[in-house]
Amino acid sequence: MKQLAFASLAALTLSSCWNFNADLAECQKSGDCLTAAPPALIASNPAHDSTDVAVTTDFTLFFSQPMRPGSVVLTISPPVALKPAVFEEDGISGVFEPLAQLSYSQLYTVSVSGKDIDGNDMTPASFSFTTQAAPDTTSPTLISSVPSNGLNNVATTAKLILTFSEAMDPSSLSLENTAPQFDWGVATAEWSTDARTVTLTPPQPMQGETMYVVPIAARDVAQNPLMGTNSVAFTTAKAPDTVPPEVVATAPLANAVMVSPNVSPSVTFSEAMDATVMASSYFTVSPSVTCNFMWDPSSTTLTCSHPGQPLLMPNTAYTVTIGTNAKDKAGVALAAGFSFTFTTGMMQDTTPPTVMNTNPTDGGTGVPACANIAVTFSESMDKTETQNAFSISSPAGVTGSFTWSSNTMTFNPSSNFAPNQQVSWQIGTGAKDLANQNLAGTASFNFRVAKAAGPTTVYASNKSGYVYRTTNGSTSGVSSASNTSMYVGDIPSGSSVYGYRSFLDFDLASIPATAAITSATLYVYQKAVAGTPYGVSGFGSLTLDSLDYGMALTVGAFSQTELKVVGYCPPCSQVICSRLFGPTSLSSSATLGWKTTSVRDELQGALETQRRLQLRLNFSNKGTDGDATSDLVTFHSPASTMTTCTGEPIDNPTNQCKPFLRVSYTYP
Repeated sequence: MKQLAFASLAALTLSSCWNFNADLAECQKSGDCLTAAPPALIASNPAHDSTDVAVTTDFTLFFSQPMRPGSVVLTISPPVALKPAVFEEDGISGVFEPLAQLSYSQLYTVSVSGKDIDGNDMTPASFSFTTQAAPDTTSPTLISSVPSNGLNNVATTAKLILTFSEAMDPSSLSLENTAPQFDWGVATAEWSTDARTVTLTPPQPMQGETMYVVPIAARDVAQNPLMGTNSVAFTTAKAPDTVPPEVVATAPLANAVMVSPNVSPSVTFSEAMDATVMASSYFTVSPSVTCNFMWDPSSTTLTCSHPGQPLLMPNTAYTVTIGTNAKDKAGVALAAGFSFTFTTGMMQDTTPPTVMNTNPTDGGTGVPACANIAVTFSESMDKTETQNAFSISSPAGVTGSFTWSSNTMTFNPSSNFAPNQQVSWQIGTGAKDLANQNLAGTASFNFRVAKAAGPTTVYASNKSGYVYRTTNGSTSGVSSASNTSMYVGDIPSGSSVYGYRSFLDFDLASIPATAAITSATLYVYQKAVAGTPYGVSGFGSLTLDSLDYGMALTVGAFSQTELKVVGYCPPCSQVICSRLFGPTSLSSSATLGWKTTSVRDELQGALETQRRLQLRLNFSNKGTDGDATSDLVTFHSPASTMTTCTGEPIDNPTNQCKPFLRVSYTYP
């Protein structure tokens, strides 16, 4: 019979002959009470008026006298079907087990009737109790966020506020794998008193003009995981300008000598300046001269001009000083004063300027579509007049902005040129030097933009496959791409554990060696997952390394050192290119389907060297985690004949499940 522990025994009112404080056994022995009064219910479990009673509870009853088991009847409201009662041998207590689980949050009333062993009817009795509330099995949802999903122009210092549909377990909140990586301050998160809203204050500002994707993982207090929309994406506004402007160029150059007395001194700042601030409050020339100040259209170059007459005395040293009253458009002032000196010559400059060289070169081909046009002059130029003399005749309507570095003017088009576009441009005779000497004649140039190709598909070759090896290296082997599957992870076998790594080979013969890769995406289909490879300590995410294992896959590739090649800089890149290859993350999820990642850098490096791209797939650069269970990911190989891999963006259905690259590039 099922035995239960009781928190308390609730005594019911008995007849006056029952000595409740006497020992029950002594009373039965003497017979003083057993024959003097009808039997009564003295205690029950659940106790009368108890709450939060388990829905799996039994009814256990204690009587004042031995009972006839078959006579005891429980009438329950609402009704509950019971199994036959099981009484102790003394007949004093019995257990009544329900046939089914009780209802949640239900008030039950139990009336008890029966006869003792002598046939006496018991005193009518009843007790009531309330069952426990139903357990929470409903997953929480994210009902709102600040910033809201899809919002633009979010302040870089904004907090992230998340509101959930129910109370959450604060310790379960995780905002990992955000793109780009960012510390959202989860450790110092502030939760509302009802644990439904959390405010996260990042310890540092976000990047400006950047899309942030924030995956959210959390559980409610009943440990139900977050369901539905579990990420927030938004784009930040341009970061506030707090960087002071600087003087980046001067005309004439600092310490120049034999400068024409009719020179117009100028300075170029690192950014657009506030042209409403009076230039005379911070631009001074010593010995003193009178300036007619002029800004170029970009508000970066300020010139002290003097139309129609020489400004300076011959054979004299002049110092130009820029004070800290100069401010950029955000109101940030020059951090420190700047000055430069030049010396005029005896004679006025009468030599016209000339074009020394251009980039792209005149008649050049294969020029990147994003290219700027730079022209270097033989001497310092009047920036405003020279910019006005620049034009692009073909294609028509090209707009852009100018920058200067010493005697070199650079035009940055507002948009890229079209592939294979013939570009014709010129510098007219309006261009002049600082001595007001004009270009002797119009200088005309042209170049052709690189051709574009792709996206094109390159499938993994039969030099792909997988390699397995035991932890001690005593057993190893290679399976070529003739196998329809490739494996990454481990499989225990007896006293050994076999580690698996997969390898992909792509022949790049179809891509010109002179190509500049604009995009390259690897597609691999994850078709099965055994165990928990993505959750095992030491495995983590699935990564890939760039290798050169040659024309045949061997066991040596299992532990071969990955290539360490300087990262490729695409045309017109504004970043410093010093990244080393690998490892690159491919997947952190056991979800079946296509796994993709960019391999542009790896492909460009391979194109310029071995003309083959070879990649190794493994978990955290380890072959096994050493436990007793299989943790294995299975991918389709180049030999796969499957044609049912859902969602593949590919034109040829006969190759739907095979690993492949989608590549776009330009070439001369």
